[in-house]
Amino acid sequence: DYYWTGTKWQQSQQKIAVNQEPNFNLYDSEGIKVDDPAIDLAVAAAILSSAEDIPIPTNFCFAAEVGLTGEIRAISRVEERIREAEKLGFDEIFVSAYNKLPKEAYAIKVQQVKRMDDLFAALFA
Repeated sequence: DYYWTGTKWQQSQQKIAVNQEPNFNLYDSEGIKVDDPAIDLAVAAAILSSAEDIPIPTNFCFAAEVGLTGEIRAISRVEERIREAEKLGFDEIFVSAYNKLPKEAYAIKVQQVKRMDDLFAALFA
């Protein structure tokens, strides 16, 4: 199980080290700084993909916070993020099931997940 929360790369690395999961570093060659917890789910998906040695399709997008117990937490401005993912050409976005979405139809497929187990099943089942 790969669970953590936080938005800064160093915090994620520390939490991964504390959980003693596979050793790896999260980095970006450009020195990107992200202060948005919505990046958590994308990083978690990347770690799962690496651990399983199964690539995630490049047309997938992720926007949610991940709690220490594996829950996928709601984020602010989720509708805006879904519309932006559509504009950028993504075909599918994973968000928290705890975000209330309007009944409007999106051009992008919206996958709502509650826990990391749900994400794992959706990506690799």
